[in-house]
Amino acid sequence: MYKKLREGLANISDFPEWEAREIIHHVTGKKLADFLLEPEVNETYYDKIERILSKRREGMPLHYILHSVSFMGIDLEVNDSVLIPRNETEILVEQVLKEKKGKVLEIGTGSGAIAIVLAKNGFNVVATDISLESLNTAKKNAKKHKVVVDFRKGAYFRCVRKGERFDYIVSNPPYVSFEEYNKLPIEVKKEPRIALVSSFNGMWHSYRIMAGARRYLKHGGKLFLEISPHRAEKYVQAAYALGYSEVELIKDLNDNFRVLKTRWE
Repeated sequence: MYKKLREGLANISDFPEWEAREIIHHVTGKKLADFLLEPEVNETYYDKIERILSKRREGMPLHYILHSVSFMGIDLEVNDSVLIPRNETEILVEQVLKEKKGKVLEIGTGSGAIAIVLAKNGFNVVATDISLESLNTAKKNAKKHKVVVDFRKGAYFRCVRKGERFDYIVSNPPYVSFEEYNKLPIEVKKEPRIALVSSFNGMWHSYRIMAGARRYLKHGGKLFLEISPHRAEKYVQAAYALGYSEVELIKDLNDNFRVLKTRWE
């Protein structure tokens, strides 16, 4: 079954072996090594696998089909109302985890991945999103992992309370340009477009967050943004123009600039 599954994925996925392992575990409850030792097979398994393959052929991302993704060692529920957390975003979270514990505002929480990891590590987190469906998913994930996150519905800083200030503001905003979006794989386009695409060549959401964060950061507070590596220098220029200091770019595992870290005095 594993061999046929892998062959069936070969023309669908860039990572057929990995996807085959994930599907085997999802369908049988066994890790691949254990399944190969005792390859118990029944019609139910075949039916489930065929349904998964059918959806994959239609371009549906595997994580949506399985309703699950692993992010920094925790399992999260995902669906088509939220962006699927990527490995690149772990770089963003790792940078925040290097800081002293404090109060965090996350803008655009989606599945709650960033907020939940930070809360599990002792940060006091407020997380916002404009999508009620996303917030419901994030709340389920927070409950599953037994962490307290103050989830609020609203765009940008609209649900920040009067006088409220933060040690850190964190976001993985939309940063794909319209031109870049047209060239994305079909399965990426199955994810919420609103969570991917930004106007002004992918910079609009990021610039609004950078500009607005100045009002809500404590003195010495820091802003962390996931960014497009194609426009890294533009983020740096914008940060300095807005009055930030200690502007730093951090690379991901592919040696691309992926995170902007800066400080507000």
